[in-house]
Amino acid sequence: MISPLVVLLYIFIVAMAASPAIHHFIHPDADQSSHHCAATLLSHGQVDAASIGAVVVRPDLLLGNFILPAAPELATADYRLMPGRAPPSHRA
Repeated sequence: MISPLVVLLYIFIVAMAASPAIHHFIHPDADQSSHHCAATLLSHGQVDAASIGAVVVRPDLLLGNFILPAAPELATADYRLMPGRAPPSHRA
């Protein structure tokens, strides 16, 4: 919900950094050397952004090479004969 607003705000700041007329319309003191805002920081390259590379992963599911992971081997116990118990006697 907030992300479209943030994207539009960023596009507006980039437009202010690219166009001095828009910047001066918003900030009348934009011509002064002491003026600092997001547009001036962006236009002077003073914004630190993380550089990340895009990782493209080929989905094997769509290509038909999908391999099911091996099922974990679980330890099983035979609860029919508990330790310390003898088998049932066959008395008639």
